[in-house]
Amino acid sequence: MKTVDEISKLKAVILYILKSFPEGIEPMKLFKIMYFVQQDHLVTYGLPVFYDTFHAYGYGPVPSFSNKCLKMLKGDLHHISEDAKTIVDSLGFDHVKQLISKKEEPEMEELSKSNVKSITRIIEKYGLFCPLKLSELSHDQAWRNASDRANIDPEMNRMSLIEIAEAGSADLATIEYIKESQIIKKAFSG
Repeated sequence: MKTVDEISKLKAVILYILKSFPEGIEPMKLFKIMYFVQQDHLVTYGLPVFYDTFHAYGYGPVPSFSNKCLKMLKGDLHHISEDAKTIVDSLGFDHVKQLISKKEEPEMEELSKSNVKSITRIIEKYGLFCPLKLSELSHDQAWRNASDRANIDPEMNRMSLIEIAEAGSADLATIEYIKESQIIKKAFSG
């Protein structure tokens, strides 16, 4: 279960990305941009932008909680969980065009300057790419590692923050910082 702060941050990230796509965006493209934003921020700053676990699927990394929200938005899941309702209610979905759009503006106080820089940098770099090209680009070492594990056990397709950062060519000091941060986060979240 996500904390209120984690949900607020994830919602702000999604809505901020959607600001750059006023006509809407394909779910696959949104998820790949989210992946590259996460990777960019990990490599550059040693910290994740948001907490959502990426899993390796056939078309690349998919953030599990965000995917659950999308399924609720599309009507594929009939029970809308309270922790996802905040995000689901802020989004629109065009069933004909299969595009996600925003119904409200992002809460900018949820995003740090570094978050905005990473999101902007990734949208400038990948915003014009089609979803399938982004899918291909996201099949990096982190995705391959998780896919290989999933061949043995389908439940092992989780991609760690460290794997994501390594696939983005993070240096050793940054990887160590991420490890320490994850240990501290786990210790305080109990």
